[in-house]
Amino acid sequence: MQSAKSSLPQIIGYLFLSLTIFVGWRIEARYDATRQAIARGEAIKYPLASLQPQAVQEAMSLPFTFRIKMPWRSFWASLGIVLLVISCLLSITSYFIDSKTDLPTLLLVTIFIIGFMDVFFILLFLGMAISLQQKVVITADDITLYQGSRKHRVRWDEARIFILPKSAQKLPKSLRKFELASRDGIVTWSYFPTKQSWFFCLLPTIPPNDYNHIIDALNAYVIARTGLTLYDLRG
Repeated sequence: MQSAKSSLPQIIGYLFLSLTIFVGWRIEARYDATRQAIARGEAIKYPLASLQPQAVQEAMSLPFTFRIKMPWRSFWASLGIVLLVISCLLSITSYFIDSKTDLPTLLLVTIFIIGFMDVFFILLFLGMAISLQQKVVITADDITLYQGSRKHRVRWDEARIFILPKSAQKLPKSLRKFELASRDGIVTWSYFPTKQSWFFCLLPTIPPNDYNHIIDALNAYVIARTGLTLYDLRG
């Protein structure tokens, strides 16, 4: 009886996790079905974006490349706060867990643990900074997104849908996200707010105003090259 009671929280946890995964899978499956319906031309029941880009094939001088990176000031500020909090928590925890240990030993153990955790989080944040940075290359044949070690490519003549994706549902207008997809690839890009923040994870390598003008030109070029209509799936 006691064993059954002790395992009850684990069972509830597993059930909750399974339910969360199932709901997420169903939402993603429904969204994917919507995208496929638009790609097949069954788009009459899906709303068009309120602001449609105007097709301008001369909007961009090709080839063109723009980049998005994590600013180092944001990187070090975020990392510094995380390391400071972890160091304080570990110091307090180690003291209360084993307050009878002699002070020199306790200090050595605490310093070792803090050092190990600091190195771990530095490497973790560096990995995130590298994997999140993006490069978008636009040519006369295609558009390619390089994100970390991954590459996503959509040829203009193979593009099937151009949408405001559901993942951007809760984003403000200044962060509006766009998605162009073919059968083999998906490329995304978005606006950035003109007012920068120290803790904003990713920023373009050029001033945000100039970057947003490039996004406007890219959207116009996409419409001109693909003949697609921009749909709004944000719900």
